[in-house]
Amino acid sequence: MLVQNGRLEWVRGSYCESGACVEAAVSEEVVRLQNSNAASSAHLTFSWESWRRFVRAVAVGEIAQR
Repeated sequence: MLVQNGRLEWVRGSYCESGACVEAAVSEEVVRLQNSNAASSAHLTFSWESWRRFVRAVAVGEIAQR
């Protein structure tokens, strides 16, 4: 779990080279995503079920990359 002492611990994606990266913080209940260049702004929050459906859709090509 990436929540320590009541604070979110954000980690960057492994493909981050430009500095404009996706950061994630997870708990038992939700997955949170944010833009590393705008860390003080709002973040997106997904239930684990929604996140799994999204990842599965990307993996099987239902969501095209641009």
